[in-house]
Amino acid sequence: TARQAVGGIGTQSANLVVGGYVSAESTLVEEYNGSGWTAGGALPAAKNSGGGFGTQTAGVYAGGGLSPNSTATNTSQEYNGTSWTASPGNLNTTRDQTAGAGTETAGLCCGGTPNGSAQENTSEEYNGSSWTAGNNLSTAVRSVNNNSLGIQTAALLVGGNSGSATTTVQSYDGTNWTATTVLPEARINLATSGTQTDGLAFGGNDGSNIENTNLQFDGSSWTALSTMGTARDGLGGSPSGTSSAAIASGGRQPGPANSSLTEEYNFT
Repeated sequence: TARQAVGGIGTQSANLVVGGYVSAESTLVEEYNGSGWTAGGALPAAKNSGGGFGTQTAGVYAGGGLSPNSTATNTSQEYNGTSWTASPGNLNTTRDQTAGAGTETAGLCCGGTPNGSAQENTSEEYNGSSWTAGNNLSTAVRSVNNNSLGIQTAALLVGGNSGSATTTVQSYDGTNWTATTVLPEARINLATSGTQTDGLAFGGNDGSNIENTNLQFDGSSWTALSTMGTARDGLGGSPSGTSSAAIASGGRQPGPANSSLTEEYNFT
């Protein structure tokens, strides 16, 4: 099903696309096995722009905008490969357009917006049963629901909206957030794959135009790689994947129109 503002969880060959926006917020979940998509267990409530992390069989989808009107929420859900259940604890801060990283038992949620326009600077850590407050971002951002990658103790938050599209990249060491090397171009609503020192950031929007760029981070600088076939923002990625095997799924194409496209990136 073509949709934008999705959550992307997992790797290139074991991926989830969660929720999103069709003509309204959606409960749809689809699973990818490396060759085709099948319907997964539906979300208990229609939601978009939440922060996803974990794997296809042990995933978490936190925050996001509930139907109707993408009302920001503090709820999170866990996926076991078949169905969703409410997480034992709610986020401490209500947030939409938020980012997630890590695993089901060592996760991270950061940034977002409580009301659709303000930028959030808080971060929270998840241990599989409850959320606890972490230290604040160095820059408050929203429009980042697939902009993060890595693990709870070594994560990146790439770009976002800090009043306008930003080039800011923020690094987390499990305790503190620090600004690191900036993006070559400002980006919101992109997608990612890989780790804090070997990651990809692709697609997104520069504040005016939907982009097809694909950038690799080596821990110190960004390098442009081959572009996506179709420019898209609000797309799903593979945040638990690698920089040599990534997936870009769904999103919004120029037009704009909801997209059902899937592209794989492989580097040798």
